[in-house]
Amino acid sequence: MKSEKRDRRASLVEKHIAETILSVALIGTTIIMKMLKSIDDQTAWIITILTATIGLSIALTKDYFWKVAEVLVARHHAIESKAGTIGAILETLGGKGFKHANSIVDKALEKLQKIPDGRILLETGEYFEELFDAIQNVPSDCTILAVNSINMSRWTEDPRQRRYERANYEAIKRGARIRRVFVLEKKEMESQRRAEICRTIAEQKDNGIQIDVVWLEDIRNNHELHDDFVLFDHEEPSLFLDVFDPHDTSRVLSGELITDEKAITEYRRKFDRLLNCALEEDLLKGFLDNPNLQRSA
Repeated sequence: MKSEKRDRRASLVEKHIAETILSVALIGTTIIMKMLKSIDDQTAWIITILTATIGLSIALTKDYFWKVAEVLVARHHAIESKAGTIGAILETLGGKGFKHANSIVDKALEKLQKIPDGRILLETGEYFEELFDAIQNVPSDCTILAVNSINMSRWTEDPRQRRYERANYEAIKRGARIRRVFVLEKKEMESQRRAEICRTIAEQKDNGIQIDVVWLEDIRNNHELHDDFVLFDHEEPSLFLDVFDPHDTSRVLSGELITDEKAITEYRRKFDRLLNCALEEDLLKGFLDNPNLQRSA
């Protein structure tokens, strides 16, 4: 322990030896000039203070850049080490093993290349983990803009979606505002699933979520409005873009976490365009009040 302290002290002295010598030299020169009565006491005092301040400033600045350099060097070594490890593993493989390993590297590179553009590709587990973290830590001044365009059964059949729904209600209690647009097909509201859909929407509305409904038939040719997403709109906005499972459209297969401001602005515009197509409040209330009523074509 004592040896480590001595080493740290020695390292500190080595780092700041130049500014220490400069400060000592300036203070020594000031003392000599005062002894020779070349300067008065007040001037000597000012020079001493300035000398100490300059020395401290140099030391702090140097220490900051020293630490930055150490971090950059450590990061460079870590990257070199990982790249070397990957290369060494690939070199030992052949046949199907190499093909599979190379596929893993390609997928990782695809993800990495998108990150500088503010787009993080997420597998199912990662997606929900990030989404739960976002909703559970949402600030009270946040407005959440959400679009549900995939199968409505997600809210009743997927346990992760139910958990997320409850987290929505908790976020509202903490002061967040949530507005969700449900994109529905008219034929859904003419089927036996109408009652289930109405219950889901009514429950969210009763728990403080502002609800809008858009008929898919009204935007069918506007494919850019079909995305299923959640936009956390606050000081540091982020957006979660869902990709549904083609074999089970009530489940999210994967997704993207988007932080690029330009892309987020575009999704705000998409949300506004959907609101322009939404049902009027009295029509929305009408079908929520009649969950078992078959809608005519």
